[in-house]
Amino acid sequence: YVPVGFTKKIEELAPSFKASRGKVMEIDLYNVSDPSAEACKVHIIPRKSKETADAYKICGGWLKFCKINKLKYGD
Repeated sequence: YVPVGFTKKIEELAPSFKASRGKVMEIDLYNVSDPSAEACKVHIIPRKSKETADAYKICGGWLKFCKINKLKYGD
């Protein structure tokens, strides 16, 4: 189960994401304002392009897919 607006909140947080190229980063969304999203984690798999990344949202046993734009890579 993915709460309404969950994807939007992830995209809003995207500018603060930092990931090394080719690394998988797990993001704990415990602090997201939506209480129903507290147990969710997001796996970010950076692509070769710096503008997009694959995000796999694991919530309540369901695997959801979304894209996150403007992902900032670390050094």
